[in-house]
Amino acid sequence: MRLTRLLPLLITMLWAGDIFAVNLGSMRKALFKIHVISQTPNFEQPWTQEAVRGSSGTGFYIGKEGILTNAHVVANGKFITVQRDGDDRPMTARVRFIAHDCDLALLEVSDPNYFKGITPLQFADFPQVREMVNTVGYPTGGEQLSITQGVVSRVSYRRYVHTGSDSHLLVQVDAAINPGNSGGPVIQKDKVVGVAFQSQSSAEATGYIIPTPVVKRFLTDIKDGTYDGHPVQGLWYMEGALENAATREYHKLKKGEGGVKISEIANYSPAKGVLVPGDILLTIDGKTIGVDGKIVMFNERLSLRALYDLKQKGDKIKLEILRDGVRKKIELVLNAKEKFYEPGLKYSIRPRYSIVGGLVFSGLTRNYLQEWGKSWAYDAPLILRYVQNFATDLPQFRGKRDIVVLSERLAHPVNTYAGPFMEEILLKLNGQDINSVEDIPRIIAAEKGDFLIFEFLAQDTPLVGGPMMRLISRLRFGFMPLVLILILASFVLSPRASAANLESSIIKIYSYIQRPDYDSPWTTKQSERLTHMGLIVGDGKVLVSAYAARSAKHLEAEKIGESKRFPLKLIRMDPVANLALFEFSEGKPEGLEDITFGEDLEIGANCTVYQAIEGESLVARALRLREVQMQAGVLTSYQMPQYVFEIRKPGYGWFEPMIRNGKLVGSNQP
Repeated sequence: MRLTRLLPLLITMLWAGDIFAVNLGSMRKALFKIHVISQTPNFEQPWTQEAVRGSSGTGFYIGKEGILTNAHVVANGKFITVQRDGDDRPMTARVRFIAHDCDLALLEVSDPNYFKGITPLQFADFPQVREMVNTVGYPTGGEQLSITQGVVSRVSYRRYVHTGSDSHLLVQVDAAINPGNSGGPVIQKDKVVGVAFQSQSSAEATGYIIPTPVVKRFLTDIKDGTYDGHPVQGLWYMEGALENAATREYHKLKKGEGGVKISEIANYSPAKGVLVPGDILLTIDGKTIGVDGKIVMFNERLSLRALYDLKQKGDKIKLEILRDGVRKKIELVLNAKEKFYEPGLKYSIRPRYSIVGGLVFSGLTRNYLQEWGKSWAYDAPLILRYVQNFATDLPQFRGKRDIVVLSERLAHPVNTYAGPFMEEILLKLNGQDINSVEDIPRIIAAEKGDFLIFEFLAQDTPLVGGPMMRLISRLRFGFMPLVLILILASFVLSPRASAANLESSIIKIYSYIQRPDYDSPWTTKQSERLTHMGLIVGDGKVLVSAYAARSAKHLEAEKIGESKRFPLKLIRMDPVANLALFEFSEGKPEGLEDITFGEDLEIGANCTVYQAIEGESLVARALRLREVQMQAGVLTSYQMPQYVFEIRKPGYGWFEPMIRNGKLVGSNQP
């Protein structure tokens, strides 16, 4: 009886499995593993590049156009090969078209006969929510083709991570999309419904695919031999404003009518001069807009921006608006009205820069801000983050090709006192506006005066360069004078202490502390262990921060790269200067050497901080001295001179040594 009841359910499950199962037999030859050797430019020192790295992804053959994959798979690629499933012969390939804004790329191979006998994969319509799909690709961890099954769980208009600034239509699936899957087809039955491209690390088995409408828009865009990109918008509106009854009555909306209220229009927007703030946007290409700014597309309620975004540059779009109680039908031509700053990550191009007397000027980009590490959105200078986010709203940057930053100083007397101007935005040179990096050498070549006057956004006084800086800047590279060679040599070739040389003078300190419990003063808090660093300063004595000694019940020292620990005994502590001197009480490590002390630093000087990571040797990180201030000590309110550094690579601890030219010039205190 029970079996009879279960039989229809079993038949249904088997029938559903047949519907959604993927037969790769005829499709395998159209799938490719892509190997890429890439090299990323260094945006902090734009004349250099980062180390070469290898990576892999997935692609699939779509016909005469070639192999479709993600842009991020082949971005900055120096050498690309594709390898067909089941074939041990890799084939060299090159990028034919690349669209960083929507993370798609098209590859072609060197042998025109390589695709002979291969049936291209076909595209299907838009996948619907709750439908089953299959992600196919070559995830890392193996060489075999992998298939993961999932369900379409959401359709939305969201930001793509590749540039970090472009938003498009995307589909969320509950199938895992791992590194290496990128660029692979997402298949329903025997057709492609999207391209796998990103995942959400904070959620398990959550992936995102580029749906077919975005892919088809890309393929249409490149038909003329050039990729033009998605149309710019520059239009903002107030979602939900018309839910308010008084607002609806004021704007004379009909009962039950939706729409959104225009709040801002950028100068570069195709809508500039056609729409005005306060207009009520009622329909777009005949589709009714709800008060939430959404329209019905692909059987889903999606942002009206999704429809706009799927147009080509130069296309026309029809709008119905309500202005001052009067209904109007208008038409927008989707071309930008003027040049504008684009904040997204840049790929496949070397950063442009100009060097003036050892001062390095380059464009403000998200790539440059990322030189401050993964937390650049918090650690990069506030003025740069602000301008990068709101450049299109700031009148002084309207129409500029670049926002130019003083990004580096090759220290030399010719550019003394340039330190306070580091990471500042250059507005004018000798009274002339700076609209691009190339304006700097052009202005210098045309001017005949002796001085260079640099005016910056957040500085009340200019930076003045003298006749020698001007002379150096006007000479061509082939006649580079000795002084410029010395500037470059002082920065690039100056002796630096290596981590290996310092490991005999730096020691790790383990401080076992037990703090008082001020809430329950008759008890103490649970004991804990803190890790610090110490310096060998003379006769085997160890200099440590006083913070390490405060409340310490026991201290031990361990030589870098070794595991044996030796107890320490306090000799003297100065909480005002946050310094403490220790000596070994029961033996000490062999091979210790006293560290050498250097001179005071000048503003703008570069040095290196050394950090001991748990279980590793010393790691070097770059710093630059920004200013010297009187600041309160860590343990007291006493004011004393302290260096203030620009930290390019955050993650420091206590009392990590700062080294310049092999000598100690300070120690880090967060």
